Amino acid sequence: MRSSFKVFAVCFIGLLSSTILANQNYGLLKEREGFSTQILSETSDDYSFDEPPVELMSIVQYKTPLGDMSAYLTKPNEPNKKYPAIIWITGGFPSGGAGRSVWTQSPKDNDQSAKNYWQNNVVSMYPSLRGSFGNPGVQEGFFGEVNDVLSALEYLSTVEYVDSTQIYLGGHSTGATLALLVAASTDKFKAVFALGPISDPAEYGASRQLYQQNDRREAYFRAPINFLKYIQSPTFIIEGVGGDIDSLNELKASSKNDRLTFMPVDGANHFAVIYPVNRLVAKKIAAGSQMALTQTEVQLAVDDVTVEELQVKDLQTLLNLRSDGVKLDSKITARYLLLSKKRQDLKTSIEALKRIGFLPGVIETHKNAENGKYYSIFSSKEILPNNLISVFKNSHEIQAFSLENGLYYQGWSAGPR
Repeated sequence: MRSSFKVFAVCFIGLLSSTILANQNYGLLKEREGFSTQILSETSDDYSFDEPPVELMSIVQYKTPLGDMSAYLTKPNEPNKKYPAIIWITGGFPSGGAGRSVWTQSPKDNDQSAKNYWQNNVVSMYPSLRGSFGNPGVQEGFFGEVNDVLSALEYLSTVEYVDSTQIYLGGHSTGATLALLVAASTDKFKAVFALGPISDPAEYGASRQLYQQNDRREAYFRAPINFLKYIQSPTFIIEGVGGDIDSLNELKASSKNDRLTFMPVDGANHFAVIYPVNRLVAKKIAAGSQMALTQTEVQLAVDDVTVEELQVKDLQTLLNLRSDGVKLDSKITARYLLLSKKRQDLKTSIEALKRIGFLPGVIETHKNAENGKYYSIFSSKEILPNNLISVFKNSHEIQAFSLENGLYYQGWSAGPR
């Protein structure tokens, strides 16, 4: 009985929150007026909110109709100046579950920290949302969380060193899905950047659906594809061709809103777009540029980072070979290692690898520390190690192939001829 009352109370307060905000907004919140979500699976946690480096950011409390919630807020170089700002919603479950990853080192092929912004003096706010990190309420899976982000926006607008006319919104994966719902609820963001969103969160699986599933309205109000028409801020929806590209295409096909720009990125997966796109956008915001992104700019940004990372790895491999006594002025057989969680993905790639000049070997089965299976294959090609242009070209080609086919490229080594 007590549990049922708690769920009712949370839902009632969430509805009140939506109604209050709807008086000032439109779109998704307007459509949701009078509807109360029914959460069947109460999910919340009281994980500690990691203390960040004091010189970089602090933990702040932003007010919501449910109560105060925690967020990281970065510190500018000169607090007496006004800076542009961004709310960044991290991916995974729950959305906005940012931890120490927002300030620690991450690989460029999966950097979900969005640190590019605060490194370029764009004030960054990472809000945690209802039911997370001891925040009030329970997780609602893309419903009440919309209201929480709007409350974060209200808080950020009052920060003395933030230019309230220059606040942006961004997110990756589940964070991008939520960002689209938020963008359909307010016109206060200067621009929105959604990296790898999904058209309908129901596609994340039944275990993520915390609501009454036989009520079609529950799913309807959580699916961004139903509300793209309301988005007023310039919004850029970006995904790697090797990522959730079907969702991007589905969103694009359903939209007639010219404020939305859809950008599929070749040679990238769901994660490889994050760092280069954020680096590009952060520099534009910091420079006070008119916020416009082109397909060419985004593609070049991703290609540049891919090349940078691959060349560093290639040079290290060549140094290791020389240390092992391999003659770099003689031809060797390079073996390029590809991994996959699905055997079929490697099997269907064999003929395609041959067409681009790589000789596939035998698919091997492995087990990870959790006793789960994964699969590998070596694809060979004869190379001259001291021909750097050729070495770099081969690595870039196999990397692009792996990203576009849902595989993981792990680098190359010298093998028997």
